[in-house]
Amino acid sequence: MPRPSNTRLGIPWLPEDSCPCESGKRFGSCCRTVWGTPYKAVETTTPKPPKTEYANPACYMHSTNDCSTKISGEHYISENILRQFGPRLIVSGMPWQPAGQETRYGAGSLTANILCDRHNSALSPLDAAAGRFFRELGIAYGHVTKRSLSTKTSFFLSSGEALESWAFKTLLGLYHGGISQAEGRRLVDRVSLDEATPIRALSGQRLKAPLGTYVQRNVGATFGDYLRCAPLISKASGVLAGLRLDLRAVTFDFLIDEPEAAFYFRENANFHRPTVLDLVGRQRTSRFFLSWTPLLPPEIHRVGIELGL
Repeated sequence: MPRPSNTRLGIPWLPEDSCPCESGKRFGSCCRTVWGTPYKAVETTTPKPPKTEYANPACYMHSTNDCSTKISGEHYISENILRQFGPRLIVSGMPWQPAGQETRYGAGSLTANILCDRHNSALSPLDAAAGRFFRELGIAYGHVTKRSLSTKTSFFLSSGEALESWAFKTLLGLYHGGISQAEGRRLVDRVSLDEATPIRALSGQRLKAPLGTYVQRNVGATFGDYLRCAPLISKASGVLAGLRLDLRAVTFDFLIDEPEAAFYFRENANFHRPTVLDLVGRQRTSRFFLSWTPLLPPEIHRVGIELGL
């Protein structure tokens, strides 16, 4: 298939094709909706019943009153993503860092006792979904940049909602994990956070616009095989507003602060929770279908990343 349309949502998979979610099922009996459009369902992120009615004070999900007594040594940036990037994981924007400073962290320094075993297990599908999306983004870039006369488009399917919830999980991990330098000034000691918003999302509640995921339309973006992670701190109020990820030429902002999100929404309304993300090269395109709930017949809501090749 040549370059896909920017205004029409053409579905590249037939009902009898293998589902792009890699379940091993056919598309028609897996991620195909009644409208013929793709939708990747989000696995439940609430612990299995019955509810424990216990709030473990060391678990950042304790307000749900559904904890176990044992605390887990959690990677607050998912372990499968750490394996993908290794020393190419870059953290910046922390209160203790001078403006513009970036720090590379090894996997061993990115663990903390911040989740109980019960919640760590319940939230693990988010780690798997994000790891798969990051891996496929690398494959998509490789397709776009490969030297060939072919104009074939590659297609992928991911849950935008799962990626968004993973970012909120990562934000809570960075906040509670206590990454610090020698002076020991932690994010949790310097910046306030309304934890109720990300915890609602991790408990399976849908956050309404303008909160949530934004994707920047980078023109002339260059590929970098790294993951740059930074908290977004509101200049107006000083609160922790969200998380920014720079990942392989794509910049995501995940916002949990209502005033900051309202500003983003006014300025960049077309970039909020896109249903289509295109990596555009000289001759070829890689297209991601990002699915969201509530489930409706989706219109094309596209962000194109024009790669500087």
